[in-house]
Amino acid sequence: MRSTRAIQDVVSGGRTLRAFVSGATDGDVLVFHTGTPSPPVEWKFLDDIATQRGLTVVTYCRPGYDGSDRQHGRRVADAADDVGAILDTLGVNSFATLGWSGGGQHALACAAMLPKRCRAAATIGSLSPLPPDDNAWWAEMSPSNAEAFRAALAGEARLCEHLEPGRQRFLTVSGEELTATLGDLISATDQEALTPDLADMLARSRRQAAASGFGGWVDDLLAFVGPWGFELNSIARPVTIWHGREDRFVPSLHARRIAEEIPCSTPQILDEEGHLSIATARIGEVLDDLT
Repeated sequence: MRSTRAIQDVVSGGRTLRAFVSGATDGDVLVFHTGTPSPPVEWKFLDDIATQRGLTVVTYCRPGYDGSDRQHGRRVADAADDVGAILDTLGVNSFATLGWSGGGQHALACAAMLPKRCRAAATIGSLSPLPPDDNAWWAEMSPSNAEAFRAALAGEARLCEHLEPGRQRFLTVSGEELTATLGDLISATDQEALTPDLADMLARSRRQAAASGFGGWVDDLLAFVGPWGFELNSIARPVTIWHGREDRFVPSLHARRIAEEIPCSTPQILDEEGHLSIATARIGEVLDDLT
C-alpha cells in the first residue's frame, strides 16, 4: 500500500467539480465530506490512518468552493448526485461515507439517495434538520454559530453581509490566529485537541475557502437551515452517529435527534469528547466501526 493524492475534475449536472483521491491505491473507497467552510486540503490525520487500513479516500470541493462551480439553491440532497458523478468517473461501484461537522449532513444524503452503492455511513458532530419554529434546535448552540444560522434564515443577502468580515479575516489567517479567534466554540477538550498541526490545516482550509469567494460557505448554511431534500427515516443503510458531549460547535442534542430518526443508526455520544477531538484522536475507531 502507498499513499497518493491526485486531482480529478468531474462534470456533474453541467458543472465542474474538483475531486481528490488519496490513501491506499486500489482499496475500498471511503468518501469523506469536509466541514464548513472547508475545501478538502490534505488532512494527514485521515490519510495516514486510512492508508494503514487499506482505504482509498475520495474527497471533493462542494459547489462554490475552490475548484468547483457554484450551484445556486443547492440542497443537502444534491451532494448525492455529485458523489455519484465522481464515483462514475473513477469507476467505483460501492463506497462507505464519512462526514465531519458540515459534511455530516452530506454523508447522510449519500446514504439516503445512493442506497445501492453506499454500504454504510458515519457522521461526526453533524447538525440535525431544522424543523419550523423549533426552539430546542438552538439550545446550547454557541452564540457565534447561532448568529450565522439566523442570518441564513433571513436570506442570502443578510447571510453574505454577516459572513463578509469573517471571510476577510480568513484570507490571511494563520493557525495561531485561528486558534485565538475560536472563542466560545472551543471547550477544554477541543483546546487540547487543537494542536499546531491541526490549527495550521484548518487555517489553510479557511484561506482556500475565502480566496474563492464565499459561495460555497453561503450555500452550505442556506442548505442546512432549509429542507434537506430527503427524510432521515428513509435511510436503510447502517449509520453511526459520533458526537461529543463537550461539542460547542454543534450540541449533542443534534446527534440524539438524528439517531431517533434513522431506524438503522447507532449513536456514539461520548462524554469527554468535543467537536475536534473525535475527528482526530478517535478517527481510527470511527473508520474501524464504519468499515
